[in-house]
Amino acid sequence: MIIKEIELNNFLSYYGTKSFYFKKGLNLIVGNNGAGKTSFYEGIEWLFSGIGDPEIYANKKALHELSEGDSCTIGITFIVEQKEQEKTLKRSFDAT
Repeated sequence: MIIKEIELNNFLSYYGTKSFYFKKGLNLIVGNNGAGKTSFYEGIEWLFSGIGDPEIYANKKALHELSEGDSCTIGITFIVEQKEQEKTLKRSFDAT
């Protein structure tokens, strides 16, 4: 299995949509303190475990910008290639 892309949408420190594209071989996730590395890994953990109240994962800025009656999607998408087939795993919810 080859990880192709991980996309975070209004997840913790990620406002809007942030996509990480992976190349064959070794890929490293590096950055300064507060850059979102832990949020990235917490997203992967939540995707596979589903543990925790989903509301804690919502990006605060995205929630603050909502008008009454509006909603935004919070989630993570994991795209892999396996046996020359692309497969997608996604966990998300709408917050109001």
